[in-house]
Amino acid sequence: MSMDFYGFPLHLSSAQQAAARERCEAAEVKHEKAWAKYAKKNQAPVDDTRKKMCRKGIPPQFRPLQWFIISGASKRASEKEPSYYRSMVELGFSSSSDRHQIEVDLARTFPSNVWLRTAEAHQMLERVLLAYSMHNPAIGYCQGINYLAGMLLLVLQKNEEWAFWILVSLLDEGILYENMFSHNLLGAHVEMQSLAELVIEKMPKLAAHLAKLQCDITIVATDWFLCLFCTSLPSETAMRVWDALLCEGPKILYRVSLALLKTNEEAIMRIKDAGTVLRHLREANASIHDRDSLMTLAFEHVGSMPMAKIEAHRREKQQVMAQNLRQRSSKSNLKKAISRGTSINDRADGLDAAVADVSAAIESQHAIKRQYSEPKNRSWSSKAQPAYASPAAGNGAPSYVSPVAASKSSSGGGFNLFSGGGAPVHTPSAAPQYMAPSAASKYTPPAPAASKYSSPAPAYSPYSPAQSQYDAELEAESMITIKDVTESSRGSFAGTIVQTGRDEKLILSPEYQNL
Repeated sequence: MSMDFYGFPLHLSSAQQAAARERCEAAEVKHEKAWAKYAKKNQAPVDDTRKKMCRKGIPPQFRPLQWFIISGASKRASEKEPSYYRSMVELGFSSSSDRHQIEVDLARTFPSNVWLRTAEAHQMLERVLLAYSMHNPAIGYCQGINYLAGMLLLVLQKNEEWAFWILVSLLDEGILYENMFSHNLLGAHVEMQSLAELVIEKMPKLAAHLAKLQCDITIVATDWFLCLFCTSLPSETAMRVWDALLCEGPKILYRVSLALLKTNEEAIMRIKDAGTVLRHLREANASIHDRDSLMTLAFEHVGSMPMAKIEAHRREKQQVMAQNLRQRSSKSNLKKAISRGTSINDRADGLDAAVADVSAAIESQHAIKRQYSEPKNRSWSSKAQPAYASPAAGNGAPSYVSPVAASKSSSGGGFNLFSGGGAPVHTPSAAPQYMAPSAASKYTPPAPAASKYSSPAPAYSPYSPAQSQYDAELEAESMITIKDVTESSRGSFAGTIVQTGRDEKLILSPEYQNL
């Protein structure tokens, strides 16, 4: 089976798709000279030049350094102690309440990828996710972050510390909208409802058709905003989107979302039910290998999109949610309870019953929230910890060596992240090796750029039927489906059901969070 540059099975259903992919690879080769000029100086382009070059795409061999700089991760890492990442990992293994869910999700994270399904990848991914859960306890861990971290490890050639800092830049520091991964996904809801307004403005016929089919745009766009297209588009196309996202911020998500809808508009207008719309979009997006055409459409054919307009939509949606929070908070439960007694002067037993109903309703909300939203307390004392040790541990386990610490204690080749006042330094001896287009059909997992783990990279071998069946089962378990529920359909609460394989989790709407 052919693999793409990042080790995912390559599904090309037509000669046209294969030809489009080859054209995009040829265009990347043409851009290499311009990016090499900056790599030699250990720099990234700035201002309008950066924006223009990132929109055209960063060749894969230059992405690690360029992403580390343009995302702001280099600056943020330089502001912390060199051992900060290692300390967050160690704290995560000993204290994170999210550890169980992270471990469950490791095998669900791109199981079809030739490297991410290995034990080495699972250990690295677990360390990154645990470190982030302790770095930002307000978010901790939310399903969807595992996909982002997995892709970062692939693109950054297993440099887990860089993956951690770019994840911090994405989730903490303004690249994505605030509260995107909060426990109630408030930011994600605001973003998707703002997208719905832009669809009404720019594609009114499509918006009216989707409304007629009762196909809510938030259902269509959930994976786009929470997984940043990496579970919807081919990996090479998704990473082209990330080039621009890390440079320009969240408006890229809007542009690409509108481009995908515009690409499929004619086909959607012929569809008569919401389920078929969702299936069509999933299948069509998974086959977009012409990343140049997609990004051209996103930047040149969806119209003007100033951030001021996006911010106005966001403020409007935030106000609507705040108003709903005030007006709907347990209204139906209180009405039911008060209806048991018509006035204060009515029978005392009627009022007592009303109070009891209110108490029962509140307790019901707490029970639902405990069941679906809160992590379960577990004891990890009897569970062996994955091989992770400081260099001084001396226990024979593969030792973690911080790239930052290594750069300050060694003058040899490789990635020296901070030299001369915090500027990232990249020496040619450890430059990521770009795989030529002709070799991309046989994926070779990248060698570690700044890590000293002893586990060798797994060699690629074609899938066996048994392996393919195993991957199919894991893919089924990793499918994320999200559906909104209302008071009328699920009793006395409202929120969002997130189903990952066989697991189901309820995220309560904001007005029910404080019951």
